[in-house]
Amino acid sequence: MTSPDLFARPEPVRRGTRLPSDWKPSLEAAKFARDLGLDVGAVADTFRDYWISRAGAGGVKLDWLATWRNWCRTTAERKPKARVSQFNLPPSAPPETEWWPRLRTYKAGGWWSPMWGPRPESGQSFVPKDILARWKNGEQ
Repeated sequence: MTSPDLFARPEPVRRGTRLPSDWKPSLEAAKFARDLGLDVGAVADTFRDYWISRAGAGGVKLDWLATWRNWCRTTAERKPKARVSQFNLPPSAPPETEWWPRLRTYKAGGWWSPMWGPRPESGQSFVPKDILARWKNGEQ
C-alpha cells in the first residue's frame, strides 16, 4: 500500500467570474440559440442584462457557455407555441350558402361569432371578397 504524496501540490481552486459588460455570444453560442429557433440578439441582450445586474455570488459562474445553453433551453421551452385554432386561421372555404345566413344575422344586429373571423367591415374578414361585395350591394 502506498501512502499519499504529502508534498504534492493541491489542484488549483477554480474560481468563477462575472459576465463582462461587453459580452456577446460566440459563433458557437449564437448557433446553439438559432438552432432552438430563438432570436439570438434579443436573447443575448436579456441574458447579458440579467447576469450583469445579478448581485452577489449568484452572478458568478464557472462556465458561461454552459449558463448560456441552459438560458437558451429555458427560453425556448417558455416560448409560446403557434396554435392552430379557429380564431387565427380562416375557415377552410365553407360553401357560399353558409356565408349568407351569417351575413344576414350580422346585418340584423346579431352577434358576429369570433369563429367567423373579423367583422365584415374590418377589411380582414374571412368572408370571401366576392360574397362580401355582393352582400354590400344588397344581394341575398
